[in-house]
Amino acid sequence: MIGLAASGTPGDFLDYLVRQEDLQVRMMHAALVGNASDVPGMVEEFISVWDG
Repeated sequence: MIGLAASGTPGDFLDYLVRQEDLQVRMMHAALVGNASDVPGMVEEFISVWDG
């Protein structure tokens, strides 16, 4: 997994933060509408993007 210190520029770090916040919102939405079973796939997709 890419460490935050190794991610490069401050822009890279901000991109990570925005994507992580988006994931949180999507996970909460899935849980609220009864699709909590979708959450593990969302997390796996997020991790795969950052697993360099």
